[in-house]
Amino acid sequence: REAAERVCINHVIQGTSADIIRMAMLQVNLIETGHIIITCHDELVSRVPKAQSALYAGEMVRVMELGQPFKDVPIVVDVTVADNWYGAHK
Repeated sequence: REAAERVCINHVIQGTSADIIRMAMLQVNLIETGHIIITCHDELVSRVPKAQSALYAGEMVRVMELGQPFKDVPIVVDVTVADNWYGAHK
């Protein structure tokens, strides 16, 4: 029974997380200076010209915060600019 309760609680959390990242992806996709090339769990990887990377990163944070829809749980967005995915995780 306890395992079933944990599954039920986790289902809501994972589903909400998936909905949030989908909403963010739709908004990020509207930024004209770059485009999403892959997602990995809660990460979006985009390809952007180097000259536009700072502008894109700022805009990405703004749209991914989604106007902070949750009163007690802030959405925190971290952006890293690198030449590849590995470089972004050093």
